[in-house]
Amino acid sequence: MIFVQILVFPQSSPWQLMISPSFQSLGPKPESFWDLLFRSHPTSCQLHGTNRKVVYSLADSADGFFSIDSSSGIIMLEQPLDREQQSSYGISVQATDQSPGQALSSLATVTITVLDINDNPPVFERRDYLVTVPEDTSPGTQVLVVFATSKDIGTNAEITYLIRSGNEQGKFRINPKTGSISVSEVLDYELCRKFYLVVEAKDGGTPALSAMATVNINLTDVNDNPPEFSQDVYSAVISEDALVGDSVILVGARGVVQISGTNNPQESEKVSRVYLGFSSHFLFSVSFGPQEL
Repeated sequence: MIFVQILVFPQSSPWQLMISPSFQSLGPKPESFWDLLFRSHPTSCQLHGTNRKVVYSLADSADGFFSIDSSSGIIMLEQPLDREQQSSYGISVQATDQSPGQALSSLATVTITVLDINDNPPVFERRDYLVTVPEDTSPGTQVLVVFATSKDIGTNAEITYLIRSGNEQGKFRINPKTGSISVSEVLDYELCRKFYLVVEAKDGGTPALSAMATVNINLTDVNDNPPEFSQDVYSAVISEDALVGDSVILVGARGVVQISGTNNPQESEKVSRVYLGFSSHFLFSVSFGPQEL
């Protein structure tokens, strides 16, 4: 509770009530009505008589948000406050003496500033993020930035980001202050082509409030797997009377390909059939259009 003291100074008969022109009071958001804000406590140099007694009233109650006890000067809250809607209030307090002759009064302006409490969790600009990156993206490259804000202020609005789940392989990292997600290890489309990260935004309040968002990262394939022959050297024996068009030998190369309609890469063996043929330049020819075994 904050006490504001109002002083009465004698000047001439009758007594003149003098009040400091403004007071400042800071109070947290109340959780219930009728929380006491502060007390206006008058004193007087006159020791006796009705001139010493002061009655308080509000000339301006800030649309009924506040009231004042007429005898004690305690200002009370009548309605719940919300700093995000209004952060400060100005009320006018009137103090009137009880002189049997001409009563004197004076006004003071009281500014009440509402302090913030952590009652607004962070909110992401979107609930789901989607990004597509090639598998040869270098470690350290930024792929996406997530962003969340809070209606609170100060420490209660300071957001920290972290990857809550989906990063078990450690392929990505997030900057806890900026929300920037970048590649941390080499990616491989043939091993994993989709990542589903759950990102948390947590504020600095006590207790802390948080929100979640999902980040879908899809990899695109890069031609980084050349086909491999099943052996380094092939040999064949053919008869000298073989006819043009006869099959001489079957050679095959194996490569990793993505089968349409599936989520997993598979190995497929591509085979070329070598035929005996004659031309002005070559004795043998290789058929076009590989066959899949």
